This record gives sequence, C-alpha cells and structure tokens, in this order.
Amino acid sequence: MRQDPENNDGVIARSFARHRLLFLAVLTGLTAGLAAVSLKILVHLVSGISTNRLPGSVFSFLPAAGLLLTIVFTRFVLRAQPGTTADILVTIVQRSSVVERFKMISHLVGSALTVGLLGSAGLESPIAITGAAIGSNLGRNVNYKERTLLLSCGAAAGIAAVFNAPVAGMLFAIEVLLLDVSLSSIIPLVAAAVTGSLCSIVLQQNEILFEFPRIQHFDYRNIPFYFILALFCSMISLLYSGIMRLAQRFLSPFPWLLKWGVAGLILWAVGSIAPVVLGEGSRAIAGLTQGLPREFFHSIPLPVPFAVALCIFVVLKIIATAATLKSGGIGGNFAPSLFVGACAGFALANAFNAAHPGLLPEGNFTIVGMAGTLSGVMYAPLTAVFLIAEATGGYTLMVPLLLVSALTHVIVIQLRSHSMELSELEEQGVNPTRRRDAQILGQIRLGDLLEKDFVTVFEDAKLRDLIGAIAISRRNLFPVVTSSGDLVGIVTLNDIRDQIFKSELYDSQFVRDLMVPIRQSIDINDSMQMAMDKFDHSGAWNLPVVESKRYAGFVSRSRLFAAYREGARSV
Repeated sequence: MRQDPENNDGVIARSFARHRLLFLAVLTGLTAGLAAVSLKILVHLVSGISTNRLPGSVFSFLPAAGLLLTIVFTRFVLRAQPGTTADILVTIVQRSSVVERFKMISHLVGSALTVGLLGSAGLESPIAITGAAIGSNLGRNVNYKERTLLLSCGAAAGIAAVFNAPVAGMLFAIEVLLLDVSLSSIIPLVAAAVTGSLCSIVLQQNEILFEFPRIQHFDYRNIPFYFILALFCSMISLLYSGIMRLAQRFLSPFPWLLKWGVAGLILWAVGSIAPVVLGEGSRAIAGLTQGLPREFFHSIPLPVPFAVALCIFVVLKIIATAATLKSGGIGGNFAPSLFVGACAGFALANAFNAAHPGLLPEGNFTIVGMAGTLSGVMYAPLTAVFLIAEATGGYTLMVPLLLVSALTHVIVIQLRSHSMELSELEEQGVNPTRRRDAQILGQIRLGDLLEKDFVTVFEDAKLRDLIGAIAISRRNLFPVVTSSGDLVGIVTLNDIRDQIFKSELYDSQFVRDLMVPIRQSIDINDSMQMAMDKFDHSGAWNLPVVESKRYAGFVSRSRLFAAYREGARSV
C-alpha cells in the first residue's frame, strides 16, 4: 500500500511542532558547547603564546596588557559594556529574555584576552553569557517562557562544557539564574547540559579544567574539622564579596584610562609578589589537591609557615580578581572562588597536620574547601557540590561536600541576604523578591499599549478650535502640545463644561488658559515597573506617554492590567 507523501509531511511537521523545544534545546547545547570548547582553546592559545615566547621580565605586565586590550575591544570595537551573570537576570526580568546578538561572540574574544593574558578571572561567566545569547537568539520566534528556558539551556550547556559537569550546569541555571523549574523544563535543560558536556568530552578527549585523581575516603571522625572549615569558608566568602564591592566603589568614579592604570598597577604588584595567583589557577589547585603544591612553593616570598602563605595568597587572589573584573576585564568569579577555597581547605588541614602529622587528608579538605567558598560567593550550594563531585570523577566526598556547602551558605546568608549578583540587580532597581512580577512586566512593551486616537490641540489655539476638536473626538481628554509637538498640558471636558456654551469666549479664550499642566507622564523608554509605579502614585486612570518630551499617546490603567493578566498566563 502506497503512502501519501503529503500525509507523511504532515506527520513530520506535527512531530516537529511537539518536539520543537527539545530540538532547540539540543541545538542550543551543541552550539554553546562548541563555543565553550572554542573559548578554552582560544584562552590556552593566547596564554601559551604570551607565556612561552615572551621574556620573563615582562611576565608581570601581561595582566595589565590583557586588561587594556579587553577595555579597548569593548569600548571602541563593541561600544558596549562587558556583561556579567547579573545582566542575564536583568535580561530575563526586564528585556523579555532577548539578548543582543553580538554577545554570542563578544565575551569569547573579551575573556580570551583577559584570562589568556593572565587576568585573574574565570571562564564561566563569559561562557554562560555566550550560551544565554545563543539560546535567546535561537528562541527569537518562540514565546517568552520558552525563550527564557532556551536562554537558561545555553548558560547551563556552557557551564557543563567548561567544567565537564552537566548536573552542575543544570543546577547553575536553577540556582544562579533563578529559573522556575517544572517537569516540562527539566528535560530540555538536561538535554542541553548533556549535549554541551559531550562536546567537551568528544572534542577535548575528556580534558577538564580541574582533575583530582587522588581522593581519600570520607572519615566521619573528621566532621568537627569540616565544621571549622565551613566557618573559615564563610569568612573568606564575606571577605571576597566585601573586597569586590569596595573595588567597585573605589574604581567606578575614575575615567576608563585611569581605572585601567590603577588596576594594571595592582595586577603588576600582585603578580610580582605571587605570580601563582594570576590567571585561572587550575594548575595550582591541582597541585594542592594532589599534595604536590610546587606552584606555591616557587611563589612564597616570605619565610612563613605554608598555611600562612596560603592565607596571604587568598587575599592577593581576591584583590587581583577585584582589580581585573571591576576595571573592565571580562571573566567570572567561579575560578577565583575555587582557588581561594582550595587554599583555605589546604591551609586549614596543613595547620592541623603541622601540630599532629597525618591528622587530616589535605587533598580532601582542599576539594571540600572549594565547594564551600563557591557556595558562599555565588549563593549556589548545590551547584558547588555537584561541580566538585563531577570534577573529581566521583561522589566519594558527597557527605562533607554537602555539609560544608550548606553550612557556609547558611552562615553567609544570615550576614548578607543577597549574593553579589543579586545585589547588583537591586542597585539597578530590580527586586529579586518580585521576580515573577518583573518577568511578566518584562514581556509587555509600552509601545504596544499606546492609544493614539486622542485629538491634540495646540496651546496657542482658541476655544473655537477646541470646540471643533471636541466635535470630531470620541474621547473626553485632549492633549495640549506646542508647535514642536512637546506635551505641555491636558484639557478635559469637565474642565471646560461652562465655557462650551459661552460663544462670546470662542475667539478670546486660549487653550493654554484652560489646560491643566502635566504633573505625571510616562517616558516611552520607562520600564513597565516604572509605569506601574507612576499609576500607583498618581491615582490616574490614563497617563500621557512622551518621547523626548514629544507627545506619543496615552496608556490606560485598565489596558496595562489586561496586558499583565495576559502575560501571567505564559509565565
């Protein structure tokens, strides 16, 4: 029996429609995974050229040179500010999850210059933004909810590919991007993360940034020491965020060239004292974990105990990271927080072993310390646990990982309610606790709500002209504009009811004498949250909308609420 080709085409089309989101998620994961692999290759290529072919005398100047190249690239080539993970959140809640197309490439180049030339930063934030941009642009033609999911799929796939950790990538999307998880969103998210991770495995022969082959089994008798480690990681996490905020406030008033000069000088000084704190620090972390900390031994400048030297490196690493990221460098906080966590864990175990040799496994404490500081810095305890568990190739230390990550998170959140990323959101006027409202409002475009059937009158027109406008209008509001179109006032029928029937005033009464000056208006570029606030403060049912002071139309409270209710159905 012959089959109808047209019927087969219809079956294929219906099947694609049902599985379209899953297909797009896999495509997003594949593209983001390829981008992550390309970024790692590019960073290693830049780093190899700069460190192997340049004389040692200029080594300490590399971070400043990379920072300058990055700033020039962003300011004069892209003409845009480098993004952070907080910008992804802003995009989700305020820009309907639409990411600019240039961000699919820009952060790959920028982070390759910053990190490749030994700037103190990680690759996760650039690849998360790159993946988010890929997912967002592949989802241009889907609705807001699906586009947000694809954006998160891209970020998850990028993280999964960089660290070869698909579960951590998925949890990153849930914890850091605050993705609302449902059964329908889990499958695309898993598919994207696994696809991204497979790209890294296939193309780089299972090479990962952090590989720790030597792990001892968990000993429950060390639990009290893990409690101490959690407290230590909490202190370091708070120090990390405190120095980052201090650097932001210190450097932000400076012009870009002076800001680069100050940051470059800091990086040169830190690199001269302890070059091991420059770059990502993955080799030094591996050395600590395996009990072979050669990278550190070659960098200790003072005759101090090794544990004390590690604590010095923690502070220097945080300062170097703050100088890199807050002056215009492109990178993330994952790798620096893992570095300081590794130092903290090793230092604590090493200090106890100095008094009682063989008491604690230094490699285990190094690994668990990484999870603790990552949890405390990023406010992402589950991401921290599974990132380290997957990076080590097993779950031998799951109990101390969970214990230290959870305790660190609890301690830090009691002292500082929001992470650095969410604090940046609050400074931009985005309230994390009102995220659902912000998501819904982010879908609504003010231009789509404009009502333009109001008849305008000029301020120097006479009452006779206003009567003519009333005759052809179906509205009882009349915007008053200048000859150049600037909105200056409003006339309502109630305001001129008495004058309408006095014909002797038709040619002597001017509109500017009858209008009510504008007390509240909405700018066309205002966010919908700002528009809602203006309605609340004014108590008006209709507010005029202006664009560079020129009249554009009116927005009604009822139409805005109708759009809100419609948007709520898709979130």
